[in-house]
Amino acid sequence: MSFLSEEALCFLVKRDFFALSLNWDFRRKCQHDTLCSLRNCLIQS
Repeated sequence: MSFLSEEALCFLVKRDFFALSLNWDFRRKCQHDTLCSLRNCLIQS
């Protein structure tokens, strides 16, 4: 992941979070990991 800038990584996390929010069953399984990633992203920015 080191080849991605933090800005690019944040973009990917936010995009993935939006995509997951459209699929309840998948989000329910991955919600914790996704929210942790998004939280870390927001803390860094």
